[in-house]
Amino acid sequence: MVSNLTVTALQRAQQTLDRALTRLGTGQIETSSTVNRNITQTKADLTRAIAAQQAKVDSASQQQAKFTVQANAYGEAQARYLTGANIIQSSIRDDSSVRERLSAVSDAQKLYDSIDPLYGNNLYQGAQVAFRDQEYGLSAPTGIGQDDEVSPYDRVFFAANDGVGGFELWSTLGTPGSEIAVGDIEVGPAGQFSGGVQPKWAAANGLLYYTATTAANGTELWRSDGTKEGTFLLSDLTPGAGSSTISNLTQFKGSLYFTLCEGSNHYLYKSNGRASDTVRIGQIATGAAPKSFTVAGDSLYYVSQTPSNGVELRRTDGTLSGSDLVTDIRTGPGSSFPEYLKASGDKVFFSAIGDTGGRELYVADTNGARRVADINPGNFDGLPITPVMFMQAVDGGVVFTAQDPSAGVELYYSNGTGVTRLTDLNPGPTDTPFGGLSRVAALGNKVAFAATTADGFYTPYLTDLAGNVQRIFSDDGDALTFSSKFTAAGDYVYFIAAEAGSAGSRLYRVDTATATATAIAGTQDLPLTNQIVICR
Repeated sequence: MVSNLTVTALQRAQQTLDRALTRLGTGQIETSSTVNRNITQTKADLTRAIAAQQAKVDSASQQQAKFTVQANAYGEAQARYLTGANIIQSSIRDDSSVRERLSAVSDAQKLYDSIDPLYGNNLYQGAQVAFRDQEYGLSAPTGIGQDDEVSPYDRVFFAANDGVGGFELWSTLGTPGSEIAVGDIEVGPAGQFSGGVQPKWAAANGLLYYTATTAANGTELWRSDGTKEGTFLLSDLTPGAGSSTISNLTQFKGSLYFTLCEGSNHYLYKSNGRASDTVRIGQIATGAAPKSFTVAGDSLYYVSQTPSNGVELRRTDGTLSGSDLVTDIRTGPGSSFPEYLKASGDKVFFSAIGDTGGRELYVADTNGARRVADINPGNFDGLPITPVMFMQAVDGGVVFTAQDPSAGVELYYSNGTGVTRLTDLNPGPTDTPFGGLSRVAALGNKVAFAATTADGFYTPYLTDLAGNVQRIFSDDGDALTFSSKFTAAGDYVYFIAAEAGSAGSRLYRVDTATATATAIAGTQDLPLTNQIVICR
């Protein structure tokens, strides 16, 4: 390795020549022009020699840094392999069950898979070393993987204010005490979610993508894998402090798709979690913003407007050339105004206004779109647009709110061939006040929803597709006042609520077999916002 002492010695020789040349210029030393030229040439040679030697020193330092990165990577890989082996070894007992052994193999495999498959056994390549949940030597990860398993563990993301750093992104493993602040991105009390305003966010390819605001970059797209190191600005689409208008964050074909508005033009983007892979596909609308992005089968459905067809349902395969109109439900330039889009299997259910009748339930698939039923006959709306209406996919169909003259607004089920009413919480034609678009989630053949009934409480409920309704209580028997959206993941439904008489909201998960809720995060000292995302 080249020593810094060599460079220092050469620099001192150059300084001696500099002093000699200075004295020659003042006449303190008399010599011939030939000697002067030789001394000047020697100075130039020394300058080149110093630069060459310095380059060797820099190269050696960089190589040493790479060796350090490589050693860290191999050390981390070895630790993960040993941990996985220990997990499997501990399950090999005479009294262990097949399920326990299979679970151990699955846990170990997650650790093995967390080593970036892009490198295989060659963990170091150039200046890039990455694990799926952690990185070395880079400001951004390079190995996102090909499926939803990015981190060895599933995480629940939520926004919270600890009273010091403002509203920031937090995550939890789903057990009490495991919640962590992913990072104080916007230093100080303001937080990156200004005033607790809900971000736009979505999980895709095992990462959480979300919009956040900072003084330096304005509102832009960020990403997180649930760790502080894996949470950062993905792309400053509007450079500098200006903000980007980002909407329709949707996972499609293993990537994140979203739209960016620039003036009256709307562009479709795609990202795989790296800045270099965040690319513009092209312009998909002008004027009214496209909305209601919904994935079903191999298509991404959305609602947009054209002069010839009005506001109708369209779909794309992720390319501009693969985008087209599904069906002109209200023929000609008139608009059917599709709303409440919800995918179930390879179908999309929604409400729309046809050439005859009011707003009713429709379904779309590869064969086009059609009306399912006329729930409120004549020109009356069976699915009016109100804050209490919603639609949720379940068991190949949808559960949704609708109204008819005999029962008012209640809960219905459809598989695309007909409709069945499930509830009559307020008997007779009196409407039941439901919770709206985000106040419902399905798990298996169970549906969680919120409604206000005769006792005046805004309460979480659970029902099956036969209409067996249960009220959700905490695991200690207390009534709950619902305050957030439902989110289903794994074996549980998550939501935020407060127990009767409590001053603080908490994050709960519901066992749908018993309709009981267990608190897993949040106290009076850690107030929560009313939205959560599960990243698996």
